[in-house]
Amino acid sequence: ISKKLQTVLGLRVENNSDYGVSKVFPKIGLTYEIADDNYIKLIYSEAFRTPNYYEKYADFAFTKGDVNLLPENIKTAELSYNSQINHNSSLAMTLFYSKLANEITRDSNLQYINAQGRSVYGVEAEYYLTINKEFDLMLNGSYMDGKYNQTDEKLDYIANYSTNAVISYN
Repeated sequence: ISKKLQTVLGLRVENNSDYGVSKVFPKIGLTYEIADDNYIKLIYSEAFRTPNYYEKYADFAFTKGDVNLLPENIKTAELSYNSQINHNSSLAMTLFYSKLANEITRDSNLQYINAQGRSVYGVEAEYYLTINKEFDLMLNGSYMDGKYNQTDEKLDYIANYSTNAVISYN
């Protein structure tokens, strides 16, 4: 659009004969340079995942498939700030929100089902540093929370806080 504002537009057209559905899934990205090597990005996308063969047709003592499973659908939005601090280091901070519908999971009887889906939101920060020619350091931390879409109950089994530290040898 301009030297400081760039956009990426994408469309994924899916024609799925198993479900007799044709759908269009958008992806939109905007990047604005607020100062030299400092950017704000806004991204929105939609996608889906069809059940795989195992999820539909498994017939074992430990799990059962379901031929009537529907595809999962997800909508995601992200807002991030990215800074190239200097030639050795960078910082990225991202706010995110995702809404998953028709989630494919297993119930207490180990039967594959379409669950109610969930919404997840959070923030992530990442710092990257080139220490020297041989070593790089990456530090990452995030906070995430969410709820089930139909009941608004807090998600079970979600780690609210996560941190990582990685030293890489090149």
